[in-house]
Amino acid sequence: MAKQFGQVSLIGTVGDTTYTRTSNGFRAGQRSRLNKNSILTSPRFARLREHMEEFGRAGKAGKMVREHLNLLIGNCKDTRMSSRLTTLMLTAVQMDKVNPLGQRNVLDGELSVLEKFEFNSGASLVGTLAADVSGDIDRSTGQASVQIAAFVPEEVMKYSLAASHYRISIGAAVINFEDGTGQRRFTDGPYLPVGKEAAAAQSLAVSLPTGLTDPILLALKLEFFTEVNGYMNGLRDSSYGTCSILKVDTGV
Repeated sequence: MAKQFGQVSLIGTVGDTTYTRTSNGFRAGQRSRLNKNSILTSPRFARLREHMEEFGRAGKAGKMVREHLNLLIGNCKDTRMSSRLTTLMLTAVQMDKVNPLGQRNVLDGELSVLEKFEFNSGASLVGTLAADVSGDIDRSTGQASVQIAAFVPEEVMKYSLAASHYRISIGAAVINFEDGTGQRRFTDGPYLPVGKEAAAAQSLAVSLPTGLTDPILLALKLEFFTEVNGYMNGLRDSSYGTCSILKVDTGV
């Protein structure tokens, strides 16, 4: 597909050329002779329909993850987060070794590929906090917890000069990827100062019902604040706020 330069920005079809607007700018390509009905019914496109079904299934699964963790993610995300998550979910679907092509799904695939997924690609957890962080999910007790070893912010943390404090929060989401239902729990750690003052080890936990069989996702968010007259104001700089999936327990 050709790239379009200059001040002329067209969207639509002119003759045999179709102009579209994408996240990478305006594009021009040859007009397609296909129509929706032929793709949906023709045996020629059977394999394409199978791939489309799996892609749609991956997109729905990614949306469920976003919806169940949206209160935690907040502003700690990049503009391509949704598409990156869909791509990863499609990888999980394609790792299904049980069902035939077109019927593969995330539950029979490998949801563990979501571990270490960064909702903000511009600020990864390991790149922002070089401390010992671990997560644990215990279905027998319903506890989902995160442990952070003691550290000195100035030595292991990347933060804006405008930041005076930081806070670590965690969230756990139980998701039924078949009907979209689920549960979620969140908790925030204390506001702690950045700089040379050492931070003691932290342990954050949320409680879920016992006996759950659906997949459980455990995520952590690190965000920064500036204190003004005793009030904490969250920084909007996406170069520092980070949110990551620490652990996935599929229940299998």
